[in-house]
Amino acid sequence: MIRGLIVSKKNKKKHKVSRWLDDIDLPMYKELFVYHCIDGETLMDLDEENLFDLGVQKFHIAKILRNVKKIEKGKFWPEVE
Repeated sequence: MIRGLIVSKKNKKKHKVSRWLDDIDLPMYKELFVYHCIDGETLMDLDEENLFDLGVQKFHIAKILRNVKKIEKGKFWPEVE
């Protein structure tokens, strides 16, 4: 539960992406990703062009994509309670 609300699976996935953005030191994109409903599944489908179109700065795109590759390899994904 967050602030007295029951967290659905979909909201939990969005929270997981927000936590991940914190963990890779890019918290400034949390609201942007939530606004665009970027959950874990959608995150895995994003490419450089998608991120640029969302408004992610070019020098942060590489960092996001590098960390997505770590998720794909099973090396990094935050646990969300």
